[in-house]
Amino acid sequence: MHRILIVEDDDAMRELIRARLEDTYEITDTGDPERVLAMALEHKPNAILLDLSLPKLSGFELCQTLSSLSFTQQIPIFVVSGKPAAEYKDFCQNLGASGYFEKPIDFEQLKTRLAAAVRSKRPERRAELRIRSNVALKLRGTDKHGTPFEVPTATENVSASGFLCGCAAPLAKDAIVEVSLCAGVERHVGRARSVRAEWMDTSHPRYGFRFVEKPAEWILAISRSPIIKESRPASNLHPSAWGPGTEKEPRFSLPSAVSAAKALKQAVYDFYRKRIKSPKLGRL
Repeated sequence: MHRILIVEDDDAMRELIRARLEDTYEITDTGDPERVLAMALEHKPNAILLDLSLPKLSGFELCQTLSSLSFTQQIPIFVVSGKPAAEYKDFCQNLGASGYFEKPIDFEQLKTRLAAAVRSKRPERRAELRIRSNVALKLRGTDKHGTPFEVPTATENVSASGFLCGCAAPLAKDAIVEVSLCAGVERHVGRARSVRAEWMDTSHPRYGFRFVEKPAEWILAISRSPIIKESRPASNLHPSAWGPGTEKEPRFSLPSAVSAAKALKQAVYDFYRKRIKSPKLGRL
């Protein structure tokens, strides 16, 4: 049976949603937003129903966090809120939400959207923490037709050893490109291999790249060790603190994950501030 995680601090509403869906789905629920990430990693839900008005953390922040972390970003998030869709729907979708439902909930429509979401094949979760960030790059190489190219682009997400971006040049599988950062002065980073392709049937194909060797200079290099230390439990913790499977699935608490995401964002920001050397740029 497919699993649904309900995040709703109103006990009556949470019980109502559970009652309407539990005949079709295995339900896990919580009213504490700080438990959400740990529960998502433990139970691996096929979808999350998220209220926006939550204590301690807003639903907006939680939606963005779940959508930014590679461990949870493939889980569809459906916002269920009393706030008007006309004002908040587009904003929530920009944060990563897959759908928006106003209260009182149209349960027939919700069931239809959930059924479509859980039928969709979920991509394999990546073992490395990634963050959405637009980093200006220049790619150089040879396309699948043997034609040399040099194209500017911008990343959609980055990790310590790779990135996802669009590329106007059609690339062959395992193609190697030279990567340069375009923050202020252009700086060569290293060589990267195309490891996957997306949206190939559109005019804006995207490619996932992984560096062939550890890059000489990369925006996340300065934060790699702190992030691993922050987002994984200490080695002296009991094994029960780890999730099922391999050590690639540590259990997180939301504060540590949010801290990791913010640290990654700050690393990107600090990198650009250092390159541009603008006195107007401060901390985030």
